[in-house]
Amino acid sequence: MRTNPIPENSPLNVNVSCFRGYRDADTTKPVNLMKWLTSDQYSDKVARIRSLTDKDERSQLKATLPAITASGLFRRRSNDALIKHSGLLCIDIDPDGNEHVGNYKQIKALLQTVPFIAYVGESVSGTGYFALVPIPPVTSDEEHKAYYEAIRQDFARAGLKIDDTNDVARLRGYSYDPTAYFNHNAETYTRKATAPKKNKAEPQTLPKKSAPIKSADFRPFSNPDSMASAIDHFTDEVDAISMLEQAGYKVVRRDRFNGKTYLLRPDADSEYSGNYSHEHGTLVMHSTKDENFATGTGYNTFRIYTALYHNHDTKKAFEALEQAGYGGLKWIEARRKNQADNNSPKKVNSKSEPPPAPYGFNPYTGEVFDKRGYPADWDTVQPPEPGTDEYNEATLLIKRELGAEIDDTVTPEEISVFWQNSDAFNSTRNWRAS
Repeated sequence: MRTNPIPENSPLNVNVSCFRGYRDADTTKPVNLMKWLTSDQYSDKVARIRSLTDKDERSQLKATLPAITASGLFRRRSNDALIKHSGLLCIDIDPDGNEHVGNYKQIKALLQTVPFIAYVGESVSGTGYFALVPIPPVTSDEEHKAYYEAIRQDFARAGLKIDDTNDVARLRGYSYDPTAYFNHNAETYTRKATAPKKNKAEPQTLPKKSAPIKSADFRPFSNPDSMASAIDHFTDEVDAISMLEQAGYKVVRRDRFNGKTYLLRPDADSEYSGNYSHEHGTLVMHSTKDENFATGTGYNTFRIYTALYHNHDTKKAFEALEQAGYGGLKWIEARRKNQADNNSPKKVNSKSEPPPAPYGFNPYTGEVFDKRGYPADWDTVQPPEPGTDEYNEATLLIKRELGAEIDDTVTPEEISVFWQNSDAFNSTRNWRAS
């Protein structure tokens, strides 16, 4: 047992229900959560699980570990058997669904900068992470899911996918992490979604710009030499303001002096809800009631499209653009060739050269993608040292994306400019969940 003092007012100093194994739904006893998280009683079995390569054997051994319901005490493991809520919800972040994140192992360190996270540790497999977030105590599964949906949306805006297991009686198996992070003074996460957002039906046609900057190069199938990615092509072709109007937003004012268009969200009667900067090509919403966009976050044309029609799922949005025919012919051909090569059986000791054509270009920096879809030097760039300006700026980005408090002197417009143009952002995006 690792001995750690347990602050009396720690959000982790609560009792939760414990079960003998993953398949046990009835035999429950209370256990102190902090003692559970710091116990090394089954560490040898966890080490054994992490050493196994056979998935079935690993799953069978995992099922023999005890487990808890981190969100409260229960008569049995069922959403309708809650006795007392613990004031915590548990989230999982796994490699599956986060393949786009470079230097995935940095996620644990990044989560420690978020003020409303009380605990971060490795999963029993050693490949994923789970975190505990304090929330106001609830009395029903529906209310618990409302908080979970809100935090899922916040993480999605930051480019991270958390597991969809959102019920109040979700099971958390034993794991062991001697380097786990504890924050006994974690803030309470209070945002609650009224209901999971439903995707709007994407229109058959999206509004085109009257004079695209690169029209000759980026129209579908018009230039066989074009290496424009689907996102670059889409950004140059589609008019962001018209797309917002098509989704129900109303233009209330155009200011030719500061180069911004002010918009009102659907069904609102205030002066305006946000503005679009034509200089930087970003939308910043100020209304806290907008169901599509987070307050103070900069959204470029692609992210506006992703928020409106794909619930912030960039992967699905990207696939939809590909299916719609966006992307230069040369880029499309390179994508197909790489996909075909990746799906073909690999020859042992093959000396064949990798495909000469890259995946495309990074939509933010113009870097060339490698065969994984990441910039070729993605894994060679080291994260900035703590305490440096780059580290502080990257931390600011992560905190802003996850809805944490930031310096009051920083305005949404300044954040938008930093998002688009900062060299520090471009140099640190390899270890940030972007």
